[in-house]
Amino acid sequence: MSTNYTSNIQFIKLLNGYFAESDFYEKVRLAAAAGVQKARPEVLYTARSLCGEAFWFELETRKQRLLAGRCLSHMVATKLFNLQRLKYKRSSTWRYRLK
Repeated sequence: MSTNYTSNIQFIKLLNGYFAESDFYEKVRLAAAAGVQKARPEVLYTARSLCGEAFWFELETRKQRLLAGRCLSHMVATKLFNLQRLKYKRSSTWRYRLK
């Protein structure tokens, strides 16, 4: 007996070579859009601060949090948000600010 089914899961290829489920990508986009609307010029933000603490703590694993950061980085690189990505000191975490 064989099981035949079709998966409807769609993926988005990020610029850094990773893949994200389109539903997850959309959740990150919505969370980040709310944060960008509240952002102030000359203030540096992390993916966590832009997406909000409530959204960030819904992400259950470190892997999900890293992927959310990669999704945001992709969105900034593709100019979905009017943000500038900055390397901050020696931290591996990107910072963002309004252009």
